Amino acid sequence: MTQQKNTQSLNKEIFTVPNILVYIRVLLIPVFVYIYVHASCDKDYYMALAVMVVAFLTDFFDGKIARRFNMVTDLGKVLDPIADKLYQFSVAICLMFNSPK
Repeated sequence: MTQQKNTQSLNKEIFTVPNILVYIRVLLIPVFVYIYVHASCDKDYYMALAVMVVAFLTDFFDGKIARRFNMVTDLGKVLDPIADKLYQFSVAICLMFNSPK
C-alpha cells in the first residue's frame, strides 16, 4: 500500500499542469530549430517566431499557474530554468549560424 501511495505522489508531482507546460516547451525546441534551419522564405521564419511565442506563453503560464493554484513542485523548480536555458541556447545557436538574409 505504501508503494502505491509513493507512486501516486510521484505521479502528482510529475504530471502537474505547470510541469506539463515545461515538457511542451522542451519539445518545442527541436520544432523551432528544424523550422528555423530549414527556412527558405519569410513565411518559414514567421512560423519559427510563432513557435517561439508559444514557448514564451508556456513559460509565462507555467509560473502563473504553479503559484496561483499552489502547484509548485521540486521537480518544476529544477526543470523550468533548465528548459529556459535550453530554449535560449538553441535560439542563440540558430541565430549565430543561420541568420535571415
